[in-house]
Amino acid sequence: MVHLSPAAVAQIDALLDAYAAKPGHPGTLIGITNKAGERLFLRAAGTKDLGTGAAYANDTVFWVASCTKLITSVAAMQLVAAGKIGLDDDVGRVCPELASPDVVVSSTDTEITTRKATKPITLHHLLTHTAGFTYPWYNIHVRRWCGLHPDADPLRALDSPLVAEPGAKFDYGVSVDWAGVVVERVSGQSLEDYCQENIFGALGMASTSFDMASRPDLAARLATLHLWDGKETFTPYAFGDTAAWPKVVAQGTEKSGGGGLFTTGEDYLTLLSTLLNNGAHPTTGKRILPAPVVGDMFANQVADVPDQGALGDNASVATTDTGVADGALVLLPGERKGWGLGHLLNLDDIDGGRRANSGEWGGISNCFWLADRTSEIGIIVFNDILPYGVPAFIELETQVQKVVYSPGALI
Repeated sequence: MVHLSPAAVAQIDALLDAYAAKPGHPGTLIGITNKAGERLFLRAAGTKDLGTGAAYANDTVFWVASCTKLITSVAAMQLVAAGKIGLDDDVGRVCPELASPDVVVSSTDTEITTRKATKPITLHHLLTHTAGFTYPWYNIHVRRWCGLHPDADPLRALDSPLVAEPGAKFDYGVSVDWAGVVVERVSGQSLEDYCQENIFGALGMASTSFDMASRPDLAARLATLHLWDGKETFTPYAFGDTAAWPKVVAQGTEKSGGGGLFTTGEDYLTLLSTLLNNGAHPTTGKRILPAPVVGDMFANQVADVPDQGALGDNASVATTDTGVADGALVLLPGERKGWGLGHLLNLDDIDGGRRANSGEWGGISNCFWLADRTSEIGIIVFNDILPYGVPAFIELETQVQKVVYSPGALI
């Protein structure tokens, strides 16, 4: 079974301590697991709340934003494996709101012109971000639509029109939020209740939930969200403060399958080790997915999509919001990319890095996960900072991977 060398552990310790020592900067958590569920590294360091000076702890609870999508994808694939819905089924049958979707033809600041889609939306489309949905900060049409619908939450604008025909283009957005709704409709349970019963409870993830309002024990350990000005200043906001926290997350009235999860590093590593172990908990043997289904999740599902969008070679998707510090979406520059059932894939071995068909994704709160099933390694770096793109976080994430994959580090 793979482990980290003492030298590699010491190097990661040094990276974490240097990051945590940055003045006026929130701390972070780094975690690394293997297929056996052993924690090769798990430590938080630095300040959790710059206002109070409270420190991060290993059991700190994080809002992990789009790292939620992995959980929702697992839930959806459980229903597929159970024969309750097919990947290629028209989801309009269980979500009438999606039965006859509109596609944007043109837009202005005052008017959106649409037509009806000619193809149905499937669960496969939702899990691969090829349904035609996107986020307003990546598409001017949806940004204008949100401007005309001020009550819409940009992080979960479920009623927004499509910007492409289903199956025609990779566009990252609210598709997995809709997959969460599909889970609710098919299972007859809330996303929280379904995941507690079939994922969190099954795996012993006792510190994971979509709803802080019903879990004061978790709220007491919750990381403070900090807003970043794009330069050097980080401002703390208490949970639920509408000046910073997305209302769909803070209010807890809707369980956002695309970005509403709260969890700890320990719990998320349990999920990753289970996926590394082909869907079975590495110590209890409790299975949440059949091994072939896990294989499907880590296989490229979008090879035949005509427009690869942000997955294209050296593609860059510019933001529509010039106030966002990270101005464009650039995924694994210079590498061949694909998308599995819920996450980004590198299609080839990366020189000095992860092996082919490793899965990864992150969250707008500057969170990151990686699952390399060939090397049998899972990595997380968790923060709670908005918006995404803090240079020190990106550098830390990069350097941790360099250490893990350096010669002699994996033993």
